[in-house]
Amino acid sequence: MRLLLTVALLASVCAAPAFAEDTCSFLEKQTQAFSDAGQRGDGAAMAKDLDPDVIFFNETGEQATRADMASATPAPAGTPVRTITTTDWACKVHGDVAVTSFIDVLEAGKPGEMKFRSVESWKKGTSWKMIGSETLTLHQDPAVVALDGKSLDEYAGTYEAPG
Repeated sequence: MRLLLTVALLASVCAAPAFAEDTCSFLEKQTQAFSDAGQRGDGAAMAKDLDPDVIFFNETGEQATRADMASATPAPAGTPVRTITTTDWACKVHGDVAVTSFIDVLEAGKPGEMKFRSVESWKKGTSWKMIGSETLTLHQDPAVVALDGKSLDEYAGTYEAPG
């Protein structure tokens, strides 16, 4: 009996990384599907992944409820098509809770137009539901501009911060 318990315990410990890997892979696909639904304005698809009491902050810093997101509707015909790609995926599973972090790259005509960093928390019940999300806009440096010496000389001088 003791040997059987030892083998069962060892098997459960060895299976834990595979479970976490499978969970993280599943949540990565679910996250991409959630982002795609958001771009389509598919509120019903987004709502199915959200816990009723989700705490959700979008990239503008506004809080949205599950009901807010469930009420999303498709953009009017003729609205430019936008795609979002989830990159830089990280995921840690802690029992029935998972924390994910990723960058969403929003493309609307020119690649890499906007990037957003999100951190999300998921809880496993009968299915995985998002219980928290915060998204921040990642600001990108503008393109480098080369200036000639004469233009740079116009900025020569002594500067002092107001104090």
